[in-house]
Amino acid sequence: MKCKRIIGFICVFITVASVMVSCESSEAKDDRIEQVEKILDQLREVDSSAALYSTTDYYKLVYSNDAGDEINFYNVKTEYYGEIREIEGVHVDAIRSVIDPIIAEDSRELRINDKEAIIYTYKGREYLCWTLSPEDSCVIEYEPGVFPDEEIIKMAESVEPTKED
Repeated sequence: MKCKRIIGFICVFITVASVMVSCESSEAKDDRIEQVEKILDQLREVDSSAALYSTTDYYKLVYSNDAGDEINFYNVKTEYYGEIREIEGVHVDAIRSVIDPIIAEDSRELRINDKEAIIYTYKGREYLCWTLSPEDSCVIEYEPGVFPDEEIIKMAESVEPTKED
């Protein structure tokens, strides 16, 4: 029973931390870190080995054409606290800050620059998701039929990993 409780606390923590990271403003970053630390302290009261592994945030760019149709590009950044794990395929934990694969109505696999990618369909929108590195993932959200798949794939293939200074 204690194990289920600990797992429940950890799941709640991950959910709360993900929501806080994905919805923050730049001015609220210090408050967010303080809130995460408070939650970690509470988790450590239940399980002394509780630790923060990573946080994920995204930057959204909106492109629109003359007709007002929009494409949303999300650059999803994961920051690790400790060892950076290898990611094979799409970093599902990172893209979950934009689209949760569990709620997707459909999905199909493809490749972007020889890397695995997945297009999820949800509520009449498509989400092309792929991972460039453990720290960088991308999502392009668009309305199918308005923009040709070939153009969306060309956009995705032109994205390069961000360089850290």
